[in-house]
Amino acid sequence: MNQAIGVVLCLAYIIGLMVGQINGGGYVLLGLGVFAAIIFPILIRKTPKPRRQRTQDHNNPLPPSPFLFLPYSFFNKWLWISAGIIGFLASIYFQYRIPVPDDNDISKLLDQQNYQNTLITVYGEIESTPRLTRAGKIQFILEAKHVNEINGINGPAHVNKPVTGKIYVTAPLLQGTGLYPGATVGITGKLYAPQKRKNPGGFDFKEFLENEGIFAGFSVRKIAGNETGESPPLSFFSIRRRIVKPIIEGLGIPEGALVSAIALGKQAIDLPYNIKDTFVLAGLAHAIAASGTQVSLILGVVLALTKRLSKTIKFTLGITSLIILLGLTGLEPSIVRAAFMGVLTLIAIILERQIKPLGALLLAATVLLLINPLWIQDLGFQLSFLATLGLVVTAPPLMKILDFLPTPIASLIAIPIAASIWTLPRLAAVFNCLLPYCIITNILASVLITIISIGGFITAIASLLVPSLGKAISSLLYYPTYGLIELADYFAKLPGNRVNVGTVSLLQEIALYSLFIMVWGIGTFREKQREFAKTQKQKVKPPEKRFRLVPIALIIAIGIIVLPAWKYQTSTFKATILASTKEPILVLNKRGKITLINSGTEDDVRYTVFPWLAQEGVNEIKNAIATHTRLGLSTGWSNLIGQLPIQNFYDIPSSQQAYYNSNQTFLKTLKVRQGVYNPLQENQTISLDNLTMNVINSDAPLVQFQIDNKKWLLVGDLPINDQNSLALNGDLKDIQVILWSGIPLSQEFISVIQPEIAIASGNAIDPETERRLRVAKTLIYLTSQDGAIEWTPEDGFRPTLESDENLISWP
Repeated sequence: MNQAIGVVLCLAYIIGLMVGQINGGGYVLLGLGVFAAIIFPILIRKTPKPRRQRTQDHNNPLPPSPFLFLPYSFFNKWLWISAGIIGFLASIYFQYRIPVPDDNDISKLLDQQNYQNTLITVYGEIESTPRLTRAGKIQFILEAKHVNEINGINGPAHVNKPVTGKIYVTAPLLQGTGLYPGATVGITGKLYAPQKRKNPGGFDFKEFLENEGIFAGFSVRKIAGNETGESPPLSFFSIRRRIVKPIIEGLGIPEGALVSAIALGKQAIDLPYNIKDTFVLAGLAHAIAASGTQVSLILGVVLALTKRLSKTIKFTLGITSLIILLGLTGLEPSIVRAAFMGVLTLIAIILERQIKPLGALLLAATVLLLINPLWIQDLGFQLSFLATLGLVVTAPPLMKILDFLPTPIASLIAIPIAASIWTLPRLAAVFNCLLPYCIITNILASVLITIISIGGFITAIASLLVPSLGKAISSLLYYPTYGLIELADYFAKLPGNRVNVGTVSLLQEIALYSLFIMVWGIGTFREKQREFAKTQKQKVKPPEKRFRLVPIALIIAIGIIVLPAWKYQTSTFKATILASTKEPILVLNKRGKITLINSGTEDDVRYTVFPWLAQEGVNEIKNAIATHTRLGLSTGWSNLIGQLPIQNFYDIPSSQQAYYNSNQTFLKTLKVRQGVYNPLQENQTISLDNLTMNVINSDAPLVQFQIDNKKWLLVGDLPINDQNSLALNGDLKDIQVILWSGIPLSQEFISVIQPEIAIASGNAIDPETERRLRVAKTLIYLTSQDGAIEWTPEDGFRPTLESDENLISWP
C-alpha cells in the first residue's frame, strides 16, 4: 500500500474514534470525506500538466512545491471516500465498545430502594494490584461472582445470588494486608454509587470508573479469605515483590521505592504520595511511569547479547523479554505502545529494513486502538504518543541546531524540549495549568534518570536471581536517587512553579496542534528544498533559517492560551459555594480578583479549591478570610499557601495558646510570601472587592456579608438557644441567602431571617429544618447532592449537577 494511503486511512480511524465521543461526529467525518473526494481532484487537475508529470519523473525533477510535495495518490477521490467511511465506522465502533452494565451486573442492586444501606458480602476474585490510597486504605478491583445479603430489605435475604461485573473496593489497611491479584475473597460491607464531579474542574470519579467498566463502589468492613497469610502463587505480582524487596532493603524509603518505580513503573510499588506530588509539580511525572525507556533498555541488552545468534533466536528472545516486561510493569497503555514499537523494531532488524519512526508510531496507535478503542480517552496513552511524536519530528531538527555540542549533551537538551512541546497543550487542557520549569527540570534530571534507569534495570535482574546481590547493587544508586529527589523538590517549591491558565477549550487545543503541525510541515518542506538544492549544486540556505518561524509561532501559541483567559478574567463576576466536606467554602471572583472564605481540610484544598482555581486561571488570592479561627486555622490553609500566594489574610486571633501555636507555621509562611495579616474583631465591618463583611459571632461562627446588594449569612455550629437569642436581639433582617452545614435551625431563627436561598455544605440536612425552610418557601440546595452552587448577577443561583439529580430543592 502506498504510504500516503496508509497514513490517511490510519488517521481517519483515529479521528473517527475521537469524534465518536460527540453525537453525530461520525456523520460529519463522512461528509468531510465526500467533500475532499470532490475538491482534491479538482485542485490536482488545475495544476499544469507538465508539472504533474515531471514531479513523478526522477530523472528530470522540479523543485518541491508546497502543494505537490505530497504524492499524487493523496488526491485520489476513492481514498477520501474510503477515509470518510472508515472514520464513520470508527465512531460507531467506539460507541459499541463503551462499557455498559449487563442485566446481572452487581451495580443493578443499587437500583433497589435503600440498598446502599444494606450490609452484604460479595465473593469474587481480585483483579488489580492492591494499592495504598492517600487516606491510608487499601484499594483494589474485584470481579464479583455472587452476593450474600446480611440483612434483607424486603423479605428474606438473598443467599449466593449470582452477579457479574467489577467493583471498586476500599478496605481498612489491616483488612487489606496480604491481598494479591488472583486471590478469591469475600468482602463484607456496603455497596455505593460512585459520585459525579461536584465542583467545576474537579475529578469525575463516576466517569473514570465507567471508562474502566466499573459501575459500583464498595466500602469494606471485613475481608474473609486472606487469614492464612499464604504467599501468592508464582505470578508477575510475586516476581515484582521479589525484585522490589532487595531494592527497598538496600536503599530504604523513599529512595528504594523511587528506583523500583523508575525501573518497573508505578505498578511495582506504592510510591509515597509526597514523592508523587513533588515529581508532578516538577514536571517529572513521566519518570515514575512505565514508558519507552524500559523497552529501550530491554531490547538493547537482548540485541547486544544475541549479536552472534540467528535471527530467529534473536527475535524470539526479544519478543519474550518484551512480554515479561509487560507483565512486570502492567498493561499500561504507554508501555504497551512502547512494546509494540519495539516489536516493529525487531521485525525491521530481522528483515534488515529501515523502520520509518513516524509510520511505525501511527501504525502502533492504529493497531492498539483497534484492540481497545477506549484507550483514545486514556491520558497516559495520549501523552505517550504525543511525547514520541515530538521525539520523531522535533528532536532531529533540534539536534542539528545543537550540533556544536557533543551528541550526548545535545540529546539531553533536545529530547526533553521536543517531548514537552508536544505534550503541553494536552496537559494544559486536562489540568488547566502549565509547569514553567518542566523543560529545565527535565534537562537537568535526564542524566540522573538515565543512571537510575540503567542501574535499576541491572538491580532488578540481580534481585530476581540473587536477592543479596540486588541489595548490594541497589545501594550504589543512593546518591543519584537522592539527588533526583532533591532536584525535584527544589523546582516543585520554587515560586511560580505552576501557572493556572484556566479552561483550555477543544478549539484552542486544535489550534495549538495545528500550529505545531504547520511549523513542522514548513520545516520539512524547506528541508526538501535544501536537499533539492544540493542535488542541483545550488547554494544551500543554512538550516537555522527554518527556525525563523519559531518565535512567531511561540507568540501565536501564547496568544491562543492567554487572550481567551484574559477576556474571561476581565469580564467575570460570580460567587461559587464549593461542595466541601463540612465547612462552607465560598469563592468570589470579580474580574480576576479572588476572595476566598474558608479553605476546608487538606483534601478540600487538594480536590476542590485547587481544581476550581486552576479552571478559573487564578494564580493569586487577593483576599482570604478564615471564619472560625478561635478554634485554630483549618488545615487546608497551609496546603493552599504552599501553592498560591495570598495578598491579604483575615482572621480573628486565637485566644488559646494551643491554637495560637498551631497557627504560627502558616502565619510565618504568609509573611515569607509577602502576604499581609489582618486581625479582625467581632462586629468589625470590612469592605473588600464588592464584598462587605461583619463577624457577628466568632466562636460559632456567624458572619454576615454582602455581595452586589444581596445579603448572605454564614451560620456555623450555633446552639439552638443562641439562635433564638440572635433572632430576638440581632439585626438579621433582609437576609437573602444562608450558608450552613445542615445542622438544626430553630423555628424562630428561620422565621426572622426568612431566606430566599439556603445552601447546606454537609452531607445531609436536618429533616425538621428542611421542613421549616420549605414552609418558608426557601429554595434549598445541598452541595453533596447538587454539587457546587454558582451565583452570577445575570443568572442567579445554578447548581453544578443536573437539576433532575437535585434531591432537595424547591420547585
